[in-house]
Order: sequence, then structure tokens, then C-alpha cells
Amino acid sequence: MRRVVLDANILILLLVPDADIPLPEGVPKEEFAAGKRVEFLFEKFNKNGTQAVVPTPVLSEILIKQGDDTLSFLEKIQKQKTIRIEPFDLRAAIECAEMQKKFGKRSGLTSKEYPYQKIKFDRQILAIGLSRQADCIFTCDKELSKLAEKFGINVVGIQELPLPEKPPQIDMSDISEDF
Repeated sequence: MRRVVLDANILILLLVPDADIPLPEGVPKEEFAAGKRVEFLFEKFNKNGTQAVVPTPVLSEILIKQGDDTLSFLEKIQKQKTIRIEPFDLRAAIECAEMQKKFGKRSGLTSKEYPYQKIKFDRQILAIGLSRQADCIFTCDKELSKLAEKFGINVVGIQELPLPEKPPQIDMSDISEDF
């Protein structure tokens, strides 16, 4: 069974398809259709048996942003048969420690826009995924993407997700006007 990691910006689009997320520059929200891309992704996951790992730090981020709607969001997540919520446990802690030993405290990332607290949080997300044998992370977060690539995890952004094909239009030219 293939396992992938979901970051908050992907998970929120599954729950709220018209949520505001960062879009590629110059692309209108309606044309980009991020929610439809994520919905189509989950249709594929359901067909091919891919398991989507939601690390508990990602879940926490989603629940904080949703305020009083926590129970509703938890129910929607738990209804998804392809989603599995995974904690930062002993396996993930060992993985996270190995990351820091290999790449240092800041994991080789020195940008001032990427504070150490975010690096620690992102490393936990990746450690949970790695400890569950995930080979890919779905995210729009540039810093998390850089970190994931450093640790050998493939990154897929929303802009790389295909849109579902539109059903063909029926040719009405041959139909009699007597209808």
C-alpha cells in the first residue's frame, strides 16, 4: 500500500473546496480550481488504495484555524477512508532526531523567513511521514517542500494535480426541432 503525507493546505481544500490558499502568480482562483484538483486526487486515492497520512501537527493547524467548527472537521476527516491520522510517537521522534543529526539544527536552511520554530514543526511532519514509509508529501508550503526534498521525499504541489476531465458535450445538431 502506498502512503503519502498531506500538509494543511491540501487537507483544508478537501474539507473546504473553496478555501483561500496561495495560488500560482497570475492565475485566477476560478480557473485554478484547487478544490476540484484535491477532490480528484482523493478519487484516485480511493480507487488505487493510497493511504493519506495526516500528521497530528497538521491536524492541529487545521483545527486551530477552524475555531468552533472542530467537531465538524474531525467528523469529515474521519469519514475519509483513505485518511489516517498519525501521531508524533517514538518512531517519529527517532526519525526526527536522525534528521537533526544528519543535517544540523536548522537542517541546512538559513532563510530568515524560515524561523527555527517552523523548521521544528515541519521536521515533525516529515518525521511522522517517514516513520510511516510515506514517499511523497502534498503541500504548497515552499519551505516544507525544500525540507522534504532534503530528506528524499517527493513533493507535489496543488498546481501539479490534474483537473478532472470534463464530460463530453452532446452534439444536438442532429436532433429534430420537433421535440
